[in-house]
Formats: sequence, C-alpha cells, structure tokens
Amino acid sequence: MKKILFLCELLPFHIIAGRPWFLAQALSKKGFSPIFFGLSPNPLKYFSERKFNAQKFWEIFKLNRYYQKNIKFYSLPRYLPLRYVFLHKFYNSLVLPNLFFSKFKELAKEAIIYTQNPVWFWVIDKLVKTPIIYDRIDDLKVFFPLEKTKAFFEEIELKLLKKATIVFSICENVEKELIKKYPRIKIINLPNAVPEEWYYLYDKKIDFSLLFPFEEKKLKRPIIGFIGSLFWWVDFDLIEYCLQKFPETTFLFVGPYREEAMRLFKYKNIIFLGPKPYSLVPYYIKIFDVCLIPFKQDEVAFNSDPIKIYEYLALGKPIVSTFLGTSDKNISEFVYFAKNKEDFVKNIEKALKENDQALAEKRREYVFQNHTWEKRAETIINILNLLK
Repeated sequence: MKKILFLCELLPFHIIAGRPWFLAQALSKKGFSPIFFGLSPNPLKYFSERKFNAQKFWEIFKLNRYYQKNIKFYSLPRYLPLRYVFLHKFYNSLVLPNLFFSKFKELAKEAIIYTQNPVWFWVIDKLVKTPIIYDRIDDLKVFFPLEKTKAFFEEIELKLLKKATIVFSICENVEKELIKKYPRIKIINLPNAVPEEWYYLYDKKIDFSLLFPFEEKKLKRPIIGFIGSLFWWVDFDLIEYCLQKFPETTFLFVGPYREEAMRLFKYKNIIFLGPKPYSLVPYYIKIFDVCLIPFKQDEVAFNSDPIKIYEYLALGKPIVSTFLGTSDKNISEFVYFAKNKEDFVKNIEKALKENDQALAEKRREYVFQNHTWEKRAETIINILNLLK
C-alpha cells in the first residue's frame, strides 16, 4: 500500500473538512495509505494567559499521534505568527524540522509528499528523491493576508515549486499566475469536487432537531442559504443589500464567522448557526431554496474554486454567485452569476421562481459525471503512474 503524507496548516477535524481531507479519503479508496501532519496552536498564545502553565506550553513541542476514520494524524508545533517574518527563517528552517524530522523521515520512506502551503518548504527541502506534490489552492493572500508576509512566502513558494515533482492549481487563473511568475514549471489544473457518496443523500431525510435548536414551523420560507466561512473575502455589503431587498425571506448561514459578520445581527430575517459537523452540511443545503456565494470581486475570488459550488450542484440547488475563478465554464449553465449587487438581487428573484425538477437533475448529473473527489484521485494516480 503506497503511503502519501499530507502536510497541512490545520488538521481536518469533523467540522474543518477541506481539499486535502477529501483527496485523502478518495485516495484511500484507491489503495493509498494517507498520513496527516498538521500544525498545533500558536505557541505565543500560551504566554498571554494570566497563569502561565509551563507543562501545557511544552506539550506543543511533542509529536502527538491519533487516528480518525483509519487515517493516522500527527500534530506538530506550529510556526510563529505570520507578522514575525524575521523569525520564520530561524524557527521554520532550524527548530521545527529538527524537532521531529527523524520520525518524519522514517514515514517519508517510499512515500509521496503532498502540501499546499509554502510553510512546509524547510521540512520538504531536507528530503532527497521523494516525490513532492505542491497543490496551489486559492490566492496566497488567503494564507498570508499581510503584504510583507505574502511577499516573503512568494519567494519560498518559488523554491518549493523548483523542488516539486508535480504542481497542481485549483483553477486556470492560478495556473496562469504561476506560469507567468515561473514559466519553466509545468502546472496541472485540478479543480475542487464533491464526495461521490453525496449522490445518495438527495432523497435521504434527517430529524429536524439535529439541525436546528427550534421547531420546524418557526423556520419561515423561502430560505436563502450559505455554507462556509464568513471571513474577510465575503462581501458583507452585498449580503446586507440582499437582506434589505428580501425582508420577508429567511437568510440562513452555516459556518464560522468573525467580527465583520456581526454587523448583520441587527436584521431579523437572518439566522447564524455557526460551524456544524461536515456530516450535516448536505442536510442544511437540502433545506435551502436558493444557495449563495457572495464573494468580494477581487483576486481572492478570481483565483478561487469554492467547494461549495459543487456541493450545491450535487443537491440540484439553484445558485446565485458573484464571479469566481472556476475553470469549468460549463458550470455557468447551472449557476446565476451576477456582475453587481442589482444583478445579484435580480438573479435571486429568478432563482426563487425556479421550479424545474429536470434542471435540478441536470445539475446533479453534470457534477457527478465530472466533479467528484474520486475522479480527482484517479487524475493524481494517473499522473503518478507516468513518473514510474
């Protein structure tokens, strides 16, 4: 059984499920043995506590191991905060690799390394003759929002690209960006997808009490919904505009949110449920009458391929979205893309009036024929086989 080591920033728990976790599960079905390495909380946070617990602090320098769904996980000491650029070279290149490299090197024997974050370059650079997959997801600004840290890690990314055996990009815009910066490197486009098993959830029901802390009759329809993180790349002005235009409609948001989102709390037609286990996500989507992707129109959106667009399509839902970097242009046949806030509202009105079961089935058929994680795993395996 071939080992594949996933080097991630965060370990995928039952709520935080992202691209590496889905790829790992799909590859495990194809005979691979995934092992995850993730970073533990920031060491400096322990100094900010009123009562400093030395034992608790030193625990983060241990290599912790546990299992989830038969996949092995190792939790490692985290790199220092991104704003302290001057410390990165010392901590990441000397301290972090040397703390655990003997164990990592042992696991890396006859394995494939997968990472999507340049932070891991200093560890990867110590390996010799090991196949390296670098998966560039999104704009680097998502990982490094401060300009000075983004510039620093762009330099590190170039070194990682030169070291990598295979380089994937999440969409064509990211592919073009990388080719423009590093023209000698071949980039392969590998979009996001949806779990194959979602196909069987379309008609499956779940108890309402598992989803909401109130009775079903209190949930007023129609329901416009959003799944995902409400962070700085979301257009809160656009959401507020929609809340004002549809005062009799329920807006339901499922996922973590930060302070920026709290300005919307004053509206009575919005419900924030916060983060929920990923196993419940399809059942929330099934409740939505219309699904939203309201991203700011900037480089983050244009270099993105949100997993949620495939999840929405998998359940046949009408989608209203701002423009994205999604490579598959055929998806525009199934999504109401909007160029401005007025257009966004008009598209919501169209989507709410949609009553087309044939179109819902067409959405589902298209995504399961073209965009499952199992198909992405097959692509990776085919490319790896060419290297033999």
